Amino acid sequence: ASGPLRDVLALARIARDADAEGKVTVEARITGPAPRPDVTGKVRLEGGRVAWFTPGDLRADVHLAGRSLVVDRLEWPYGAGKVSGRGSVGLALPVPLEAEVELDGVDLAEILERVDVTGSWVTVKLDGEGRIGGTLAPPSAETGTPRCRHSCAPITPSSSRSETRLRSPSAGAGPYAKTLEKVGAPCI
Repeated sequence: ASGPLRDVLALARIARDADAEGKVTVEARITGPAPRPDVTGKVRLEGGRVAWFTPGDLRADVHLAGRSLVVDRLEWPYGAGKVSGRGSVGLALPVPLEAEVELDGVDLAEILERVDVTGSWVTVKLDGEGRIGGTLAPPSAETGTPRCRHSCAPITPSSSRSETRLRSPSAGAGPYAKTLEKVGAPCI
């Protein structure tokens, strides 16, 4: 099945009348008994944009696990580089989110442009790994945008040759672990 991203966000009860563009294509396979079906699939987004965030094109292999959608593999081209990852996102509000990502030759200027910071005059190719987790809450009544609460470990830079390598501290990073809350700020 395929359809406009805006309609998919409304159908999934994430956002009605979202400021969104793009085409979503989903191929699903359902096996097993009716009370406990196994659902696996492939999701493709083409030309995606949600408000100020422009993910562009991406592909993912997914499966359902209880009240979560598990992303087994994500491929997200970024110019000459790519972002890959895996994780899970909850299917009920507030929406829990856990993800591990890997950057391979991703241009910082393109990242900034995709989050609506245009005209960057500084750039660097990024390689690295990181983790993010947290919760997306229902849209704020004042702004109509989602609120987010997330915890993260800062990604620490180190250089090797002419490239920049990013590493995330291991779990339980003590003083590196933070909890941030953005109320009324857009968050994807």
